[in-house]
Order: sequence, then C-alpha cells, then structure tokens
Amino acid sequence: MTIDSLATSLIVRPGLIVVGTLIVTRLLRRRSAAARHAVWAGSIGALLSLPLLTSVLPPLRIGSFVGAMPAVVQAIALNGQRAPNRQINHAPSIGTSSTNGARADDAFVSLGQALVSLWAVVAVILVARRLTAELLVRRLVGRGRPDSGMLSERCDMIAGMLGIRRSVALTISDETASPAVVGLFRPTLILPVSVNAWTSAETTSVLLHELSHVARRDCAMNFVSDLAAAAYWCNPMVYIAAQRLRAEAERACDDEVLYAGGEPKAYALLLLEFARATSVTGTLPRSASAMSRPSELESRMMAVLDARVPRAPLRRSVVCALAAVSTVLALPIAATTLSASVAVPVADVTGLEPDRLGDSVAVQSSERLPTALNEDAIDAAAKRAFAGPDSALAAVLLAGVRSASNDSGSLVRERAAWALLQTRGDRLIDPVLETLDSDDWRVQAYAAWTAGVAGDHRAVPKLILLMRHPVWRVRAMAAAVLRQLADPRSADVMTIALADQAWQVRIESVEYLGALGDPSHRELLRARLNDRHVAVRQSAARALNIH
Repeated sequence: MTIDSLATSLIVRPGLIVVGTLIVTRLLRRRSAAARHAVWAGSIGALLSLPLLTSVLPPLRIGSFVGAMPAVVQAIALNGQRAPNRQINHAPSIGTSSTNGARADDAFVSLGQALVSLWAVVAVILVARRLTAELLVRRLVGRGRPDSGMLSERCDMIAGMLGIRRSVALTISDETASPAVVGLFRPTLILPVSVNAWTSAETTSVLLHELSHVARRDCAMNFVSDLAAAAYWCNPMVYIAAQRLRAEAERACDDEVLYAGGEPKAYALLLLEFARATSVTGTLPRSASAMSRPSELESRMMAVLDARVPRAPLRRSVVCALAAVSTVLALPIAATTLSASVAVPVADVTGLEPDRLGDSVAVQSSERLPTALNEDAIDAAAKRAFAGPDSALAAVLLAGVRSASNDSGSLVRERAAWALLQTRGDRLIDPVLETLDSDDWRVQAYAAWTAGVAGDHRAVPKLILLMRHPVWRVRAMAAAVLRQLADPRSADVMTIALADQAWQVRIESVEYLGALGDPSHRELLRARLNDRHVAVRQSAARALNIH
C-alpha cells in the first residue's frame, strides 16, 4: 500500500466523515441527546463500512500533497536552503540524473509498507486491550454479590416499563463507587455497596439510567466505537467520534430519568456525588458504562439543569433515519481518492498562513487565577453565605468546587472557589460584582462567569463595558453572560460585537440577537452568513431559520 492510499484510508476519509457529523450534530444541538447519539452511531457505522464502500464505488480523485512529496524532497535537496518568499520548482534541474526521482519513489513505497505494518500491529494491540477490558469487568461481576431481594424486583419492574425483554442481572460490588452496566450479550447492573443508604428516589433514578443503557444497547455500541477507534488509531478525529458517542449516550439516559419525573437539581447532585466517589476509588474499565465519570461531569450537569433541553425519547423510526444520515454522507467520502496528478507548490504546504486575527481556540488555562483550593477557607466562606440571601448561589458554587473534573482545561472548580472566597459577611454576589472593575482581566472574567451562574441582571451595565476590553477572553465571557441573561439593554453593544475580531464573541452576539427575534436584526444576522468562521455562519443560519 502506498502512502497516498494509506493516508486516504486512515486520515482523509474518516476525518471528513467525523467533520461532517460534527456539523450535523452542531445543527442538532437544540435537539435531544438521543438524536445526536443516533447520528454519531451512524457515523461509527460509516467508518467501519468505509473499506466495503470504497471497493464498490467509483473513485473521486483529488490532489495529494503526499503524492508530491518525493518531488518536493528532491527539489529541496537540489536547491538547498530556499529564501523566505521563494518558490521551489518541482521539475528536476538541468543535468540531474533521472535515477534520483526513482530512488525517492522507491523510498516512499518502502516507507508506506512499513507504516502499514506499524498500523496493523498497533490496531491488534488496541483490540486485544479492549477485549481484555471485557474480561476484567466480567471477573469484577463474578466477585460481586448477586441481589435477589426487593432491589431486583424494582429492577425487573423498571426494565419492563422500558420494554426490556431479556433478563438483566444485578450485583453489588465493593470495588466500584459508581453504578454501571456491563455485558455485550448478558447485561448486568453493578451497584456499589452504598446502595443501602440511597433514598427511594435515588434508587429509582439510578435504575432508570442504567436500564436505559440496556434498552438502548449502549454497551454493544460503545464496543463497536472502540473497535473503530482501534482501527483508526492514528486519526484523532475518530477518537473524538467515539468520545462524543459515549457522552451523548450518557446524556440520553439522563434525559430518560428526567422525562420520567426525576428532579433535576437532586439528580445533578447525585451525579456529582458519584463522580466525587469515583475520583477517589478509580474508574471502571472502559467496557463498563459507568453512570458518572469525573471527566464528563461538567457538561452533563449543565445539560441536566438546562430546562430548555428536550427530554422526550425518540421513536425507533426516527433513530434509524438519523443514523442513516451519516451513512449517506459517507458515500461520496468513501469514493474520495488522493491523486498526485495535481501539482502542489511547496510554499502552499510549508508556509501556512498564521493566525493574524486571534480567531484560533486558545488554551483555556491561560485564564486561570492562582487561587489555592483551601478546603477549610472555602467551607467557612460557604457557611457564611448559606446564612445570607445568596444561599442558593453558594450551594451551586460549592457543588462546583467539589466536582473532581479530570479535564485540565476546565476552570469550574477554580472559578467557584474564587467566587466563594469573595464572601463578605453573609453577602456573596455583591462583592463579586464589585470585582468586575478589577485591574486583573482574569478576575473580571471570573466575576462575569459568577454573575452568569447567579443570573444577576445588576451585572449588565458593567458587562456591557467589558465588551470593549482589549483581552478577547474577557469579551467572550461578557458576551456569553449577556447572551444568557438576554437583557434588552445589551442589544446595542451585542450588535456592535457582530464585527468583533474573535469568533467566540461574534457567535455569542449572533445567538443573542437571534433569540431576541427582532425583525430589524435580520439583515445584520444575514451578513454573518458570510462570516469567516464556520461556527458563526452556522449560528447565523439557525437564527434565521435557514436549513
């Protein structure tokens, strides 16, 4: 196999499918998690079907940088160090032996064969590791204590309500702190020993969540996605697809609990408690669909507490239709073939244009304040705030502090801790709002975030002023909070922000103006359909109801 065909099979085609699916799911972000999961499931199926589709579809050829590499290497060797703005000619210099090009071609063929061997070895290792995880979790089940009492009776009753016809075993284990469901063919619920201390409502929520995984056959789908990730191990886009599939499955099961009558705040706190316990005891093998993993906690809690999220389950016909979208998308992609027939100037592949407009996604940790997470000081501040008018906000912030996220880029814990430490007497939000005037832009960003959590409209005038801040992160945070508060006083500044240099600010302005629904803003939003960033263009299309 040549480098061209290897790059096409493992990088180009899978990457295009995942990018297409990301766009589709972005358009479905206001729909249910079950809808997005169905699209991701179709994407995974398309990825695994690529070899078959490629063999039966006629090729669609595009230019290849990889195919031009031997000529590029040869030109560099012949011309030496090139000037900064100088183009390298692909044609051999006069008097150059033609054997040089042949040797370069042979070298790339040998390199292609070596890469194929490396790919096969790593893929086999990853598949073996995934199968080992299945064995490990089955052994964990074997070491557990089967339950045949009232807990099993309630489990069977809820399984019947969800239409599960096959038998579901239940076991109690002291080796896990989070409930989970395992088993490709024989589903088993694993519950921690703390189940005896749960309330009736908590037990019902846990059983509903885990049995929803069984009804949706998520264990089998997760296994298939892990096989796809192993087959395309050199392509990070496929890992993103597998991660998104799991995340949407968890959210879909959360929706089942809330649709059945679960109370959002109590359920969010239950997820938080399981995540905290899991961070201490360690996570289960990947083959287990654990109810709460620390790395997924923040986004799930936000979705649980968002009253606008649709929770109703989808009909099977709708699920199949959504899954088919990704398969149809894969048809032209599967026919894509790289070809070296199109010459690519060296300057085009080595002199990529730098980001001059500040539109790249910066590392969020640059916003982190050096706040020490002193548990005693935080608890003392929270205790004082609980006695005042901001007790509800203090409870939310304290829950954020106690969330043990493994995402190094997440700043929820730091922001929540900082906000609690601003408590003065029994007042929390007032001293936080005062810090919006701070000289430190990071403090201003933290304060704006806290105002958004509190939903306090008193922050609007100062947030409007922050929309002119020289640091784009502050502008983006202020725009996000203004969009969340949906205060009409922000309309003028959000209109001006449509031309902001950072797309993170522009997209918040588009969504704010779209939510206002003022007909006078339609032309402004229509202009954003030509925005240089795809996310802003998509947001403008949604605001204008353009499909």
